[in-house]
Amino acid sequence: MIRSLTVMVFAIVLAGCADSRVNPCSVLDISEVQVLESSVSTSRWLPPGRGENELCMYLDATDERQVMLFMWSAGAHDPLKNVTEGMKGENSEVVDVWDVGLRAAAGFHDAELKLFSARSNDRMVGLRVRKAVAEDSADFEVVKSLVRKALGRLE
Repeated sequence: MIRSLTVMVFAIVLAGCADSRVNPCSVLDISEVQVLESSVSTSRWLPPGRGENELCMYLDATDERQVMLFMWSAGAHDPLKNVTEGMKGENSEVVDVWDVGLRAAAGFHDAELKLFSARSNDRMVGLRVRKAVAEDSADFEVVKSLVRKALGRLE
């Protein structure tokens, strides 16, 4: 009896400590990303780095990065701070975006989107795009839609 109880407690503790990472490449399908960048043909999950928990690169047929999806676990992550830190140099502008997640920000360089980041209760995601995307364009709305989908699927 005690042995089976010990085994059950161990199994519960082990399940609670199990790796809860999510493959970011499973959060947004290639077909969804292709709405923004039609040249995307494959995705690659990369190990965590530089503070983000997970990273998925969406690549074209020549293995060039076109779109990158970053994911962070909950915590003190602030999209505005994240985007501001990611934007270097002159002609960079960071703006608040009010209709995505609990808080969102977009970073533009020479009026082209470089980084978009948004936060929900549990996660923060970022999208970096190679394509020239203006703030008032249809593609910017696609970026916002992709980030909304990613946040929604992670909750």
